[in-house]
Amino acid sequence: MSWSTLKHRTYGCELTDGTHIAGTLCTNSTSVEETADRDIALVAPITYRPDEATAEAVLDDVGIVIVNAERIKFLTITYVDPAYETTRTEPR
Repeated sequence: MSWSTLKHRTYGCELTDGTHIAGTLCTNSTSVEETADRDIALVAPITYRPDEATAEAVLDDVGIVIVNAERIKFLTITYVDPAYETTRTEPR
């Protein structure tokens, strides 16, 4: 399967204070200039993990999060095969 056919992507942001926040990309700055006013918007489901915590929490009441690029230490992208998501069964 080609990476380009995987439509669902989860974007994870490791922030400069050590926290991690993740969600589906809604929008991002397309500016090539590295300025402090760039940001990305992530939409639900949003997950959050405080610095030094081992477990993430789903922020059920949060629909969108804006992350300033100046706060991002690094960004990860996880591609998810939609066929896998719809056929997967939870362990009993």
